[in-house]
Parts: sequence; structure tokens; C-alpha cells
Amino acid sequence: MNDVTLTATELELDSVAFRLRYAGEQSPELTSIEFRILALFQLMGYAPLSKEVIQKRVWGRVQSRDKTLNVHFTYLRKKLAPVGLTVTYLKPGNFVISTQAPALDTIEG
Repeated sequence: MNDVTLTATELELDSVAFRLRYAGEQSPELTSIEFRILALFQLMGYAPLSKEVIQKRVWGRVQSRDKTLNVHFTYLRKKLAPVGLTVTYLKPGNFVISTQAPALDTIEG
């Protein structure tokens, strides 16, 4: 993997403004769900998280359809890009937040 691991102190989440700051850059405003997803990654030390874990911790239940989560990640990717971060889907079913894209062999194709 070519990503650079984040630490909880590198990424600052502002729970009042619903924004994040990384490397001196501030993101666009986040929705409450996007903010909760990022807070979960921060809480878990930016380890890769499965869809099921994210759904359970953010929505309180595992959803049979995961298109809702995919939509949130699509918007979150767009909001993280200006601050130099990305969200990537890794095999087998995990998401990770990093500063660079992972190696091509780890991305679902």
C-alpha cells in the first residue's frame, strides 16, 4: 500500500462547524453523516473499516442495501480531495482514509 497513515492528531474535526482541517487546509462543510463517518475513522485510529462496522456505528444498524453508504463516500471523497485526503475501497470490503491512493492491486476492480 502506498498510503500515508494518519494519526488522530493530524486531522482536526470541528464539531461546531462540521468541517475538518488537515495540513493547514479546511474542508467544505460536511453533513452530519459525513462528519460521523470521519469521527469514527478518527476514533478507530484510521484503520480500515468494513461497511458493516461503519453502518452499525453511524446508523445504528447494518443496512441490507449499501448504496446509501456508497453515496456518502462519493460526496466525502469530493470534500476530502481539496485537503489532500482520499477515501478508498479496499478488498475485501473495507474502506480506508489516507493521504494517497493505495496500490492498484488492492482496489476492487
